[in-house]
Amino acid sequence: MRIPIDWHSAESCLRLVRFLLFLSLTISSAQNIFNRIAFGPNGLFAWPLMKNAFHEKWLESPTLDIVFGKTGFILLNLLRIALLFAGFMDYALPLVLPGLLVVSAVLYLRAFLAMAGADQFNTILLFLLTPCTLFPSPALQAISLVAIAGQVIICYFSNGLLKAVAPGWWDGSHLKTLLQTGNFSRKWAARFAAVTDTSIFRLLGSMIVIWELSAVLALFLPLPLLWAYLGIGILFHLINAVVMGLNTFFWSFVSTYPAILFSWHLMDQAVRSFN
Repeated sequence: MRIPIDWHSAESCLRLVRFLLFLSLTISSAQNIFNRIAFGPNGLFAWPLMKNAFHEKWLESPTLDIVFGKTGFILLNLLRIALLFAGFMDYALPLVLPGLLVVSAVLYLRAFLAMAGADQFNTILLFLLTPCTLFPSPALQAISLVAIAGQVIICYFSNGLLKAVAPGWWDGSHLKTLLQTGNFSRKWAARFAAVTDTSIFRLLGSMIVIWELSAVLALFLPLPLLWAYLGIGILFHLINAVVMGLNTFFWSFVSTYPAILFSWHLMDQAVRSFN
């Protein structure tokens, strides 16, 4: 897949969005296969335990027990990897994208308690990408990119808003505690957080809240400041990947940045035409 650099071209930006999203999905499936024991009959995310969380009668089907068992779960991930390989090659995208959407949605249904928020976000992005793949018109491509940009901006802002109303983020206590939690932090990061003064986390927590809330201003920034804002976003997600192991989050959210840049150029062009 050729990596595009033309931020004015919807087709080029969509190629880059797909490439980065496919990386996120590949990592997600690889992690699922690597952790296959957890999805086995005696694992933490065994299907009998997962389906009881839904409280839905139709999930009692014996067919689903086969499809969502350990072997079926591995095969679903292998199918997604095969589709992703075709996607990287730009082969049969009108079939690959809907296939990825269905398989990813099924995988999320199977393992929603174990999936990260990035898996849900990836499924949403596939849903937004599929229409312009089935009906490749410049207008629909532009609409898909604008929708993706809107989705990630809303996501950032809503997360920032939730943090803003929680005093623990402003005083740094929540971030300090989070980094000391075994499920959300590397051991070395937890040790660092335990011996570091809270004032450092007060500054970091406040910066995170302000950065996420300011996402609503992204499309109105001068272009150099927008690049700086997105650069901070890349650094933010990279640190999360290193410190907290959120690998798929990095690729999922960064995959939307070409859509933000395209939307900025589209709005700038509209303003220039109006003037």
